[in-house]
Amino acid sequence: IDSWLTKAEFNVAFGARLGMQVMEEAQCPFCKKVVCDPQGYHAMVCMSGGNRQRGHTAVVKFLVALAGEAHLCVREQPVLPNGTRPDIAMSDIQPGLVRGAATRLLMTDFATVFPLADAHVGHAAEVAGGAATHYERTKNDKYFAACAAVNTRFVPVIVEPFGSWGQAALGHITYLAR
Repeated sequence: IDSWLTKAEFNVAFGARLGMQVMEEAQCPFCKKVVCDPQGYHAMVCMSGGNRQRGHTAVVKFLVALAGEAHLCVREQPVLPNGTRPDIAMSDIQPGLVRGAATRLLMTDFATVFPLADAHVGHAAEVAGGAATHYERTKNDKYFAACAAVNTRFVPVIVEPFGSWGQAALGHITYLAR
């Protein structure tokens, strides 16, 4: 995945992982709403920053390529009847290629969840990947019913920046890798 760090980014990420002070306390230059903490946690997850979107796009492109390697028909940003747009739709047969063949359609949406955020730290403390697994519910609330309405399976793919994956994501990636 296109996520190489510069030497400076690596040093900051490594220091933050060790709980060291990696920056001065200051207002976030992106969202202007909160004060960045000295450990740099807010800087890693600010929704207004460009790195999150770059990382999201890189992972979606990786999942599209992986699905393509699995010879699945893939479409990015499909529109569901309720107007929502999950990241990827994939099926095992290209539409119209085999007349009368059953097509299994699956949609997925990717997100990164920060386990040290106040809303997630309790779940992260329970089990590895707890924050990601808990956030899968948020994605299911947004997409599950709309996907079911068009006879499509939905799988949220949620990861934590420190490496843990949600339970649904683990099963989905294993399926694609077969």
